[in-house]
Amino acid sequence: MPRPRLDSQPNLSLMGLRGIAALWVVAFHLRESAADMLPGVPLGVMFRGYLAVDIFFVLSGFVLTLHYSGRIRSLSDYGFFLQNRVARVYPLHLAILVALMVGVPILARLGLSASHAQDYVFNHTVLLHALLLHGWGVDNQLSWNGASWTISALFFAYLLFPGFDWLSGRLRGKWLLIAAIVVTLVATLLALRAAGHLSLHVAATRNLVLVRAGGEFLAGCLLCRVWMLREATWAGSDAIWSVVALAAIALGISSWGDPLMPFVACLLIYGLVSLESGAVKRLFESRFLVWLGTISLSIYLVHGPLVGVFRRLVPAPLRENLDVPGALSVLALAVGGILAVAWGAYHLVESPARTWLRARSRRADGAGEKRVTSPDDREAS
Repeated sequence: MPRPRLDSQPNLSLMGLRGIAALWVVAFHLRESAADMLPGVPLGVMFRGYLAVDIFFVLSGFVLTLHYSGRIRSLSDYGFFLQNRVARVYPLHLAILVALMVGVPILARLGLSASHAQDYVFNHTVLLHALLLHGWGVDNQLSWNGASWTISALFFAYLLFPGFDWLSGRLRGKWLLIAAIVVTLVATLLALRAAGHLSLHVAATRNLVLVRAGGEFLAGCLLCRVWMLREATWAGSDAIWSVVALAAIALGISSWGDPLMPFVACLLIYGLVSLESGAVKRLFESRFLVWLGTISLSIYLVHGPLVGVFRRLVPAPLRENLDVPGALSVLALAVGGILAVAWGAYHLVESPARTWLRARSRRADGAGEKRVTSPDDREAS
């Protein structure tokens, strides 16, 4: 099988995976609202939704290596790469931060204080959020748009990407690369374990989020190199990779999810990009899941404040008295509202701002456009 083009479009299956991961995070933050409404198994899956961010970390390393590997050869290339990354994640993050800074005090004056008022204090945390430093373990608590810590941690990985790309490019042979993936992930988990953390929940790993994000992002870079080196005889059949993908999903949502999720993410991503056809591929490339993947950044960044709104609109006493069909209907309305707002945020803020910023950076550095071609708006990183 020929080596994939580095400027090829991201596999649509990965867009579907990104969409599912975004919904899993939303489900996690709705877990308390569903605790008295749903049976054990679905609730257990919701309570492990924090593991979706590990999929994001590995997936980002994979996709950025696919698009940018070997293309950052100078400081100018590096600057252009970072400009693309800023254009990708920063505009909507900043827009939501400003909206919260303006909206929360106004609502407080109207007697509608936020459900977690301690998260919206005008202190040093505002500057940390504005500089994308709030996910670097500088502060011991989440604040403002709490879920955006992942964006901050990913930006740290973006800064290290040229080094990761150079390192992964020095390793020759797929088995050496696979060994490097295992060593990287084991070292990451051992670092978390040495600090006394058995869980991958951000609340438990707050001071080691960069170790978690950086290690899993590097594993994604190495995984992409493995995929680039694959041969037709090693590619396996669609049936095999379908089983791998489904088994990975089963492991990820099981009670063993925490220590296994970094490895599960690697298996799931490799399985999905290796599929040529079949039901699993069709599922992950379905229009709905690809649409979710396209607006997944907006879903991720808008859902936190909206979950807070949902809790105020549907207070605990009302939730506790709902039967299962009623509970599912209320949760479906909450998720539908989040998706509607995310769709609007994508089309009104995220996509236009990214397009505008990238156009300006290309005009400022026309040569850079040729050196480091950016993926299109449907990139899965």
